[in-house]
Amino acid sequence: MKLILIIIAVLIVALPIGIRLFPVRPEKWHVDPFAVTTANARFCPAPGERFFMENPSLEDLSAIITSTARTSVLAGSAAEGRITWVTRSKVMGFPDVTTAAVKDGRLCIVARQVIGSQDWGVNHARLNGWLKAAFGIDPDA
Repeated sequence: MKLILIIIAVLIVALPIGIRLFPVRPEKWHVDPFAVTTANARFCPAPGERFFMENPSLEDLSAIITSTARTSVLAGSAAEGRITWVTRSKVMGFPDVTTAAVKDGRLCIVARQVIGSQDWGVNHARLNGWLKAAFGIDPDA
């Protein structure tokens, strides 16, 4: 019984540390968002669709995103035309990855979780908040 309690205690301490230190590799996550087929949240309106913006500012979006708590640039830049950020949850440090790019004057943003299969709408809400702050649009409206 004592051994089981020790194992449980070690897991309680080790699991959050492992999650917080879980590596997020740019070569896996800094990919063209137009080509991403699975994402928790996606905003890629085509010309003629609602919320389409002609030549949106990736710099404006980046300023909003990088000012978000626990968010940092993983790879890319506005000058490059594609940026990937990592946002970690407050308590456990679960990483979520968001990639935005402007190609041929069209903006595409995708948000994905790194660990697990369910994010309970966190990426969707975060992405919509960023779009509202950067461009004044609310895709849910």
